[in-house]
Amino acid sequence: MEVGDFVKKKRGKDQGMTGRIQEVLISETGEIKLIVNRTAGGVWKKQSASNFEKSDAVCEIANEAMAWFHVNKSQAFPDEFRLWIHGLQKIEPDDKKRYESIWFILGKYDREEASTIEFCWNATKLDEKDQKAAHLPFHLYPQEILDGHWIPREFCERFKVDMWNNIISRDSVRKSLCYFELDHLFPRSRGGKTLRENLTIIHWTANRKKSDKLIPFLSKKEVTDLQTGLSLDQFLSLTKYVEENFDDRAEGYEKLKMMLTEDFEWPQNVFCKLKRLTTGRDLWMYMSTRSEQHMRMKQEKTTKRQM
Repeated sequence: MEVGDFVKKKRGKDQGMTGRIQEVLISETGEIKLIVNRTAGGVWKKQSASNFEKSDAVCEIANEAMAWFHVNKSQAFPDEFRLWIHGLQKIEPDDKKRYESIWFILGKYDREEASTIEFCWNATKLDEKDQKAAHLPFHLYPQEILDGHWIPREFCERFKVDMWNNIISRDSVRKSLCYFELDHLFPRSRGGKTLRENLTIIHWTANRKKSDKLIPFLSKKEVTDLQTGLSLDQFLSLTKYVEENFDDRAEGYEKLKMMLTEDFEWPQNVFCKLKRLTTGRDLWMYMSTRSEQHMRMKQEKTTKRQM
């Protein structure tokens, strides 16, 4: 077996699943181990070659996959995905196995466009005519918060809702509650290019959870699970809490913005706890307590260094 061969797992819990050999390793004792990119996503790392067999069944699919990749090097993703993303074609469940195999290509990583994030953030400001002319997936870009008539405009404009219903902010710093990342709609690991038509911005935890999964094949549960950050309803509850409990609303909104956009070293399990909180009061108390604890610990460390 060589690099590039398609193989099938012979034993174990993944028996019958296929992949493509990325690397062949030979130990000092002569044992051959493989690193295999799974067709369904993920990697089998340093597994014995005896666990695999060459899979002739996927050769035809593999050839078709290589064909689209080499012929369309400037294309962001396959034609079927393009038609699906613009709502022009359905991808049926019966097509899943075939397309997952065809679309599993290790393409070269292109340099990201520096202006893409700014474009995605402001895309909804374009009128409908310009959106159609651009042939871009505008429905998958962050959307403006249209509810919450009580929220000050200058505050509301700093936040948007990503395609998975997570609140993100252009003022957020890395790993904050509303931090976002650039995401490839069609995964890079499957040959998706770093072109504007294949990029959007989503919450950083959703990006990690989505990984290299294919959007048309996500189950309802997987889609729900990608709502990993603060939801729109939670955001509205928090702003309502400010309106009803702060005499100085400007001060309240400023504190809320700080809790949502600054790095208080929120671990990912915090987002699981946040999802269970629905009222503005509960959310505010939890976030406020945690942010104050972080600032207090940070101050104590600073004091110790100065002693």
